[in-house]
Amino acid sequence: MHIGLAAPKKSTPYFYKNADADEMIFVHVGSGTLTTMFGSLQFKYGDYIIIPRGTVYKVQFDTEDNRWLYVESFSPILHTQKIQKRIWSVDGAFAILRKRYQTRQNLGNIRRKR
Repeated sequence: MHIGLAAPKKSTPYFYKNADADEMIFVHVGSGTLTTMFGSLQFKYGDYIIIPRGTVYKVQFDTEDNRWLYVESFSPILHTQKIQKRIWSVDGAFAILRKRYQTRQNLGNIRRKR
């Protein structure tokens, strides 16, 4: 597992894939769009972003003031059934949780629930 802090100022002009680990990003400051081969999701302050291993993605920021806590997990990031009910997902490929935590496990057919 790797844990770190990041303060990206620019959007990535390229797509990226982490073939070794699941990624979890906590957005401490900033907002933007995460674009993958499965679709796009908006993120903002307080969101947890879970990106499963092997997902191709690109990040577009709305401003230059961004702060992230990121975690790379070489084991799957697990969740509970209670949290699973609070997931935002696009085709089960990745998820953004509003101030909550989630994984790639069991994301198959989950859609945005209210």
